[in-house]
Amino acid sequence: MATTTKTALVTGATTGIGAAAASALAVRGYTVYGTGRDSGRVPTDGGIRPLELDVTDEDSMVSAAKAVLAERPAIDLLVNNAGYGLNGFLEDLPIDEIRRQFETNVFGLIRMTQLAVPSMRAAGGGRVIHVGSVGGIITAPGAGAYHASKFAVEAISDVHRMELRPFGIRVTLIQPTGVHTPFLTKLDDTYPGTGPDSAYAHLLEGHKQSVADLHANGPNFLVIPAEKVGEEIAKQADARRPKSRVRVGASAKMFATLRRNVPDNVWDRMATSAI
Repeated sequence: MATTTKTALVTGATTGIGAAAASALAVRGYTVYGTGRDSGRVPTDGGIRPLELDVTDEDSMVSAAKAVLAERPAIDLLVNNAGYGLNGFLEDLPIDEIRRQFETNVFGLIRMTQLAVPSMRAAGGGRVIHVGSVGGIITAPGAGAYHASKFAVEAISDVHRMELRPFGIRVTLIQPTGVHTPFLTKLDDTYPGTGPDSAYAHLLEGHKQSVADLHANGPNFLVIPAEKVGEEIAKQADARRPKSRVRVGASAKMFATLRRNVPDNVWDRMATSAI
């Protein structure tokens, strides 16, 4: 086991990718602060320190950062993982729900980076890892708000990489394919309750079934275990020369290549065929 005195703060660490990343980093000797809106749900195996954090609440974010820095000299590694997927067709989605999607997936990521970077700069360097998605490269109907938020994370990661490099802070974007976590089961709860009166009612049922099938089939070519993503996060955290982008899962690489090489009308037919 490697030994290190470095400190990692992982957002959204109650389950899924965040919990897997926190565990993988703890094994490598990091002092890990695993955060969540309910800190009691953060797994503490390996000495992970649970910390309450809601990335949609300014006071909560400031308090969490201060709590870590009261105990540790710097946040050496920030893993911006907190996020969720909002499903539904854009015309049907309440605008407040779309705002909430961006507050969690985008604005929380930006704010947590703002709070962590000064301590990294003072320490002479650090690492920031943003958890994006293959959904920030490709799009499909029924998940437009989620795709938009992950496309935003792509741009933010590029800018962070350029802006923070002069301070010795390296930025990596993780782009997993579908991940077999409670994230998938929670997707059904985000659908708007528009019922049969919606112009998209017939498509909505097909979309729900596609999501349900992904979860029911467990890990496969399209859906990988969270531990695989957690290990990649830890690998990039320790890498002497971390990559700027890492696609995790064979299907993430396939979809990215496919989207880059097929015309829009072909992609549109492929993406809509599943619903």
